[in-house]
Amino acid sequence: MPPSLKSLAKIIITPFYNKLRKSFRDSSAITAISNGYLNWAKNFHHKDKPTKPFFLAIDVDEVKKITDTIKKETLHKRPLRLIYAGSLASSYDIPSILKAAEIIERKYPGKTEFVFTGKGPQLELIEKYAKTYKNVEYLGWLSREELLKQYGLADIGLIQHKNSLTQTITYKFFNYMSAGLVLLNSLQTEMAE
Repeated sequence: MPPSLKSLAKIIITPFYNKLRKSFRDSSAITAISNGYLNWAKNFHHKDKPTKPFFLAIDVDEVKKITDTIKKETLHKRPLRLIYAGSLASSYDIPSILKAAEIIERKYPGKTEFVFTGKGPQLELIEKYAKTYKNVEYLGWLSREELLKQYGLADIGLIQHKNSLTQTITYKFFNYMSAGLVLLNSLQTEMAE
């Protein structure tokens, strides 16, 4: 919030913080998707409670069954393929990915494919680049099975957040890893470690 509105915001969100404190107070243990979020919980609620990270469970065998078959069928038949799958919200650094696609296409035409799937306010920007650069493609919103097929066709998964974010681990991280993708990650947090 802008400094001029912080006092008002604090008043507005106080009931939510009170509910959160009550949830922590009434809990037997605390779990989160990352150690970073657990540390936040410990700092927010100063009580000694058992804590444990609970990383997202993905059926790796199911994912690999789809992605490995596709990888075998398409090996050496295509350019390096990079995928960004998920929200196209303003918290993601989509412009940096598109600028990289532009630079690479100019320097090494036909050597890469930057594939985007998802929805959000940055969609128009992606569509603009897709019309201008042959190595940028927008696939729309995909079903889970279609998305897994795209992971099978990809070589690299992109996780590009703006630098000001405090996220520690995202769902993309687990999805890309389960598909065996190399990760390009901009977050300097738990995911970087």
